[in-house]
Amino acid sequence: MENDPNVYRWEWGQSLLHPLLWGPHAVNVINLKYEFVMMAIGETLLKITDYPFAYSLIGILTLWIGIDIPDDKFPYLLAISGSLGTLLVISNPIGRYLANTLKHNFNRRSFASFQSNQDNNFKYCIQAIETNSIKTEINKIVSLMYFALIIALFGFAVGLSDTVSTNLVFYQENNLPLCDSDCIKLTIPSVALIFLVILIIVLIKDWSKVIYYAEIAGIYQLSISSEFVTSVSRSNMERPIQQNDWRTAEEWANIIEHEIKTQKGTKEFTLESVRKIYRPLYEESMQIQTTAENILNNKTNAIFPSEAWNTIDPITQNTMIKDQKLINKIQQLYKEIEDYNKNPTTLENQIKSIIHREATKFYGMNVDDVHYYFKEKTRGYSPALWDCLRTKQHPLERNTQPYDYRSIELKTSDKVSKELKDPEEVAKFDNLWGILLEKTSTELNLSELEDKVRVIQSLNDELKPIFEEQIKKQWL
Repeated sequence: MENDPNVYRWEWGQSLLHPLLWGPHAVNVINLKYEFVMMAIGETLLKITDYPFAYSLIGILTLWIGIDIPDDKFPYLLAISGSLGTLLVISNPIGRYLANTLKHNFNRRSFASFQSNQDNNFKYCIQAIETNSIKTEINKIVSLMYFALIIALFGFAVGLSDTVSTNLVFYQENNLPLCDSDCIKLTIPSVALIFLVILIIVLIKDWSKVIYYAEIAGIYQLSISSEFVTSVSRSNMERPIQQNDWRTAEEWANIIEHEIKTQKGTKEFTLESVRKIYRPLYEESMQIQTTAENILNNKTNAIFPSEAWNTIDPITQNTMIKDQKLINKIQQLYKEIEDYNKNPTTLENQIKSIIHREATKFYGMNVDDVHYYFKEKTRGYSPALWDCLRTKQHPLERNTQPYDYRSIELKTSDKVSKELKDPEEVAKFDNLWGILLEKTSTELNLSELEDKVRVIQSLNDELKPIFEEQIKKQWL
């Protein structure tokens, strides 16, 4: 059987050529005395290159030592190799060593290729080493080093062991060896040495690239915490880094470096904050100022606008307003406005209740409301009596229109109005007015509302120039 030209003799040692060709997506075949064991390796969360390395290492050591493994013991060899591969995955000694070496590199060197040549930027490169993109590049180096170690070990095993070199002899159809044991001892180590030289050159070049890639990724880490970088550039750099597209990432790194130098992101941030925050607040502060003046000076009944701050997203507020004290001051203003805006409706109902009670007593009939009319031939005007009481202004003081005569109109519960046109009845109203004014003053604290308005006015006077100053920054 051994000399049968129709049979290719694949001994355990000869099958060790196969692990040298293993890759992350390959199907690896291990033969032991004409038995084939199929091992399918696919994409996993583990660094799958550790397993081919472990199987190859155990196989070469077994052959080198000269252990003949029976068929029934072969699963134990697989178990030992798998355990070693799992240990390498968990501990990742070479990967950890390379990552620590890279960190040490940034602790003692300066940026060679980018403009941000500042000591405090090195920490961002060190942070970048922990990202998936740089870990992927480091794992590529680890795979090459594993491959180089297997080639070196295989070359030594063939050159130093007669058992290994003898088992690697291939025979022709005429049963003559293609290359005898001495030939193999010379050829395979020589080829392995050539491979090692090539791999070392590739490793050196790739290591230099990893250092450079970490610098690029460090620029992205810097951009995350830099207010000078625009959101568009930061987003456009993130995608190629995640995809390990370093050429595109390098282009965006240079753009980001320029933005940091020119503080472009700050200008964009200023314009965005003016549009979303400060201009709406400034415009509303002008309305708040006008409303406060009308309430205090013109005795009008009005509520304050409050839409601007309430419609701004809280995340936007906290992101674009860096001063927490300013945020607290704005929140205080709008809290006072919210409290005040609840009062006019409540106050109106309270004063109308007093009018209903006292007018019913005064006129001896059920009176829901009293209207003090200034009338012409075709029309009439009546200021709200409850609002006149709120501001302590007699309806005569409120009237600004010409009239032919005055009348008192009583609104009753059955919705029927009773009009009192006689001048004596109109003059009699002044007695009711005195009663209503006294009851309103004693039962309701009207000065408290004016105090609230003054608080709102004071807070708004503090904030309005701040908003105005922020708006002016867009022109700087």
